[in-house]
Amino acid sequence: MTRVARVAATLVVLGVVAAFPWLAGNYPVKLLQEILIWSIFAMSLDLLMGYAGMVSFGHSAFFGIGAYVAGYLLKQSPGLLAALVLPGLAAALGALVIGFCSIRVSGVYFIMLTLAFSQMFWAYV
Repeated sequence: MTRVARVAATLVVLGVVAAFPWLAGNYPVKLLQEILIWSIFAMSLDLLMGYAGMVSFGHSAFFGIGAYVAGYLLKQSPGLLAALVLPGLAAALGALVIGFCSIRVSGVYFIMLTLAFSQMFWAYV
């Protein structure tokens, strides 16, 4: 596939995705949102386990941190900052703290440590 064809195909896909809310009803849009959210989660897990080779049972804690921050902030003041920027920063801050403790170990110890952090987050929530 040539570069021009790849760019054209990307623009067509972006156009279809951008026009989708006006072409479809409420349920298909919500379903597409859920599919895109879970696909981002799956791609990040693939990046961690597939390319980095680090098996983590605590991966969902960062997803949960972002979700809870987004839910709380969107309830207070809806907007782009509360929906995209601040939840990502909160999840990154949580990942920085947990990663600082977890990255020093490897193998089964890394798996158990990430599981422990995930369970602590679950118990707190």
